[in-house]
Amino acid sequence: QEQSKRHRADGFGLAGALGVAMSTWVISPAADICSFVGPLVLAVGISAITSTIPNDQVPLRWWIPMGVLVDVAHVYSSLYRTVFDSEATAKNWALYIVAGPGILAVSLFVNLALGTKWGWTLLAYWAIFHFAKQPFGILCLYKARWGERCPVEHRWDYWTCMAGAAIPTLINHAGGLNNELSWFGAEEEFLFRLPTWSQRPLNFLYIALPLTWLARQFRGRFFEGVPLNFGKIGIMAIQYITWYMGSSDHQLTGLAYHNIFHGISSMVLTHHVTQRRLNAWQSKSPDTMKSRDRFNQACVASPWKYLSLMAVFGLVEEIAWDYFVNQTYMPENGYQLPQFTDTTKALATSCLMWPQLAHYFVDGFVWRLTLRNPGLRDALLADPPAAGPTVAPIAKVIAGKLD
Repeated sequence: QEQSKRHRADGFGLAGALGVAMSTWVISPAADICSFVGPLVLAVGISAITSTIPNDQVPLRWWIPMGVLVDVAHVYSSLYRTVFDSEATAKNWALYIVAGPGILAVSLFVNLALGTKWGWTLLAYWAIFHFAKQPFGILCLYKARWGERCPVEHRWDYWTCMAGAAIPTLINHAGGLNNELSWFGAEEEFLFRLPTWSQRPLNFLYIALPLTWLARQFRGRFFEGVPLNFGKIGIMAIQYITWYMGSSDHQLTGLAYHNIFHGISSMVLTHHVTQRRLNAWQSKSPDTMKSRDRFNQACVASPWKYLSLMAVFGLVEEIAWDYFVNQTYMPENGYQLPQFTDTTKALATSCLMWPQLAHYFVDGFVWRLTLRNPGLRDALLADPPAAGPTVAPIAKVIAGKLD
């Protein structure tokens, strides 16, 4: 018990190992609130405003800011951490080959050989896992800054956080919050179904598990003298709220709760890490930076440049989706589009899924604190100088798109 207490209460363990002083904020007070709490506030407001819109409709005026400029665009933030970084590319070229032609080949096989229904279904389940895992990564940043190292607590944190996404998903498999798998609103379908009676124990578990987890946090506070990690508690609460509300059968409500938090927090953290990593690289050994690194640094030097490049990629992708596959918004606005064969649509679907699939794949590696991700540890966990630049404007700029 004393060892467990020491592992949980030693707030200087990781900081001492790094030789740096750490605050309890992931980025800064303003940036953390804008990036993690701000999306939830936006989701509440948007879902209230759009509640009268039919469940299966996403008007273009809402799809562009939430779907294209946040959800689709954030996928391309992976470029700043991968191919735009020459050192990261040199260390991970084999990984990028898998993420590039390897995943494209798999996408082509599934959509052409098995059918686009299977392509959309498998992509939807991978997306659910990807969206479920991201908040735990943010939660771990707060754990690191508080020096939490107890393996038992880590397992409790992981499974409680993942259950926040898994249980609403399972409730939907039992015909609860949403009787259809409509993550993308395309051809995806449930891989299995649960009996309707399972909704009641799942709902009970969705309340009992986080309350038990929270009770453990307070037990540590009052019986072991461990300070409450409010950042970790906040992310856990956001996970449960966004997944329960986002599992609604109302398309815009799901988009607001799932995609705004995921997209904004991802873009802000990527900007923060890339900017600090490249600035540190330039200050230590600028002669080793290549042209792509300087291009990368120029992009992240301004939130507007950083966001604009992703927005351009997102808009081009969305136009291609609507032209070749969906054919929804263009015809509604008077554009006559050619009719494509099923094979052509399957080819287009395979290629247009590729950036998303690659993002899901590399995201499982580029946030690991290993030598394969140069500069990541210092960029994430070392506090900037008191007079250094703030990264809060990037969160404010992104949130401003949805005002």
